Amino acid sequence: MKRVVVVGSPGAGKTTFAQKLAKKTRLPLIHLDYHYHQKQNNYYHDKEAWVEHILKLMIPDKWIIDGNYGRTIPQRFKQADTIIFLDYPTFLCAYRVLRRWFLHKDQRRKDMPKDWNEEFSIKFLKYVLRFKRNKRPSIVNEIQNNQNKKVIIFKTSRAANKFLQTL
Repeated sequence: MKRVVVVGSPGAGKTTFAQKLAKKTRLPLIHLDYHYHQKQNNYYHDKEAWVEHILKLMIPDKWIIDGNYGRTIPQRFKQADTIIFLDYPTFLCAYRVLRRWFLHKDQRRKDMPKDWNEEFSIKFLKYVLRFKRNKRPSIVNEIQNNQNKKVIIFKTSRAANKFLQTL
């Protein structure tokens, strides 16, 4: 396990899982949200620059990359040797997103840029609620296209934590 991609719905705990995995494996950790939300880069509007940036992040021999950003999942899965999909229930992910907003309202998370604050967004909550229907199929399709990789799919946090304990 040298190049690991961690994907899943917002609220699944990708960042928390990736942090624990990085601590256990001593692999460098790359939070895509941190890079994407740096305002000076304006990746929201410059998708081509965003793809180029992710490709540069993947140059080293070892890493853990957490985050979705569907446009680059095929490239990340291709470069990875291990794909971890946190395939958790929608209600759990939505609850965690709401809890995160409530607990960290107008604050910066430590995995995010200094000029970014947690803000409530109905649009984002709808994205979470529709993730299984709208985004999960493309992730599953890419997993099927990468059967030569080690693929780990967790359906529960308990299973993911048990895996981390075995490392």
